[in-house]
Parts: sequence; structure tokens; C-alpha cells
Amino acid sequence: MNKDKIIEKNIREKLEKERVSYGVDVNVRCINGHVTLYGIVDNLSEKNHAQKIAESVEGVEKDVSLVNLVVQKLSRYDLSLPDLVITANNGTVTLSGYVNNLKEKELANEAAQSVNGVKKVINHIKIREKS
Repeated sequence: MNKDKIIEKNIREKLEKERVSYGVDVNVRCINGHVTLYGIVDNLSEKNHAQKIAESVEGVEKDVSLVNLVVQKLSRYDLSLPDLVITANNGTVTLSGYVNNLKEKELANEAAQSVNGVKKVINHIKIREKS
């Protein structure tokens, strides 16, 4: 079994063990140590939890320091966005989650782009619908 298959297996096992508290259908793909999780969870908190589980597995490549720098930059922009998920892979930062308006979405994008080491920003942020 190659390294990527072992990582996938270990993540699946950890997800199975942790999913007692919620129903989750998450699939795992690993290429050269870079993991992609895809599937269905009930809410953003469960998505974040699944991501943390995957990141905790030995052999998974991650850009944790880059994510931390983006979070710090967001706080300098006075953006405290609890519903924002930030991931990084080889200098590419992906923003996802929800914000209240277009200005917050643009500021989050600008903040991520201004961090040294960020090569590309993929912005999947959605604007909450007003009820």
C-alpha cells in the first residue's frame, strides 16, 4: 500500500471513530500527501472538525503557518468571521464559509492576497441571505 493510500485509510478510520456524535458522509482523497475531503456534513462546525481530524494524521501536508498568517491579517482588517474556513495548500489559500455582505467578502480576499507566501486565493465565500 502506498503512502497516500495509508493516509486515506488512517483519515477514514479517525473520521469513523469520531463520527459518533453526528451523521457524516465524508470521502477522502490523498495525492502526494495533500488531502481533499468531500461529501456531506450537517453544518460548518462538522466540516471544520473533519478537517482538523484529517490534518492530525501523520503524513498529511499542510500550510498551517500560512493559514495562521491569513487569520492574523483578517483580524487586522477588523474581520472576526467565525463562519469562515481558511485552508492552504502549496501557497494556494482557499476561503469558504459565509459573510454578511460583499464588503466583508472582498476584505477577506484582499487580506489573504496581502500575506507573504500566498501565491493564489480561491474565494468560495458566500454572502448570507437576509431574512
